[in-house]
Amino acid sequence: MRARFAIIAAGALVCAAVPAVVTDQAVAQHTATVTLTTVTPRIDVNDQPTFRYSTTDVSPEGQVRLQELIGGVWTTVTTRLPGTDKTIRAPAVTSIGKYTYRMRAFDGTPLHQVAQTAHNHDVYAYRNISIEKLCPHTIGSRICAKVKQNVGGTEVLTHMNIGSAVYPNYFAGAHFDRTSCRSAELIFTNEHHATANTYLKLTQHGVVRGSASTGHNKLGHLTATSMTNTELYFNGSTQGTPYSVNLDGTMSCWTNTGDF
Repeated sequence: MRARFAIIAAGALVCAAVPAVVTDQAVAQHTATVTLTTVTPRIDVNDQPTFRYSTTDVSPEGQVRLQELIGGVWTTVTTRLPGTDKTIRAPAVTSIGKYTYRMRAFDGTPLHQVAQTAHNHDVYAYRNISIEKLCPHTIGSRICAKVKQNVGGTEVLTHMNIGSAVYPNYFAGAHFDRTSCRSAELIFTNEHHATANTYLKLTQHGVVRGSASTGHNKLGHLTATSMTNTELYFNGSTQGTPYSVNLDGTMSCWTNTGDF
């Protein structure tokens, strides 16, 4: 009889333990999450970085906090309610540079962190930087000097001179190993523009970001777009003889030097 009671008691203990295991599994299946998507990875100075976020298993009484890394410290810059596919904006940025963000979700009483984004999100803020300021930070057989020319009756001032090849060949007269610039608006000519056409193109890993040419006694205009944070080459060419290509203008960059 004692053996029989022992077996029954052991069975009761096993049965009592089963609900605890099931409860633990149920809790594990309901873990709070928060996701963040960068809507504006590239902005101009004075714009607000914009994101979309979603939470799961965070109560309506909870909150999400968008945080910015400021001086090595994560600082809350915007607070919102949890939800699905909602918009959140950080304060407008006041200077060029790289800004880093993350989001944390809070719930419970008292509020405590229940989730955090899996990785940080970078936003780059840009403004136009002159070729005069960028030229000294490029690499290659370029000369960073002021040159004044009369092109077709108009006085033109340039601040960067690069080597060239005889067209249709090009010579990479200057480059950045990595550029912080996303676009460029340039003017160009050559030292013998009265008798030779001028050709200019900007390339990244063989991909042309902008290309233009101009005839005798005319000023060329080049627009380059869709640049990425990789090497950037300034390629010059002239008609008949490899003359220096003189250029000027601005580039939209997130550093003052055009590199990083």
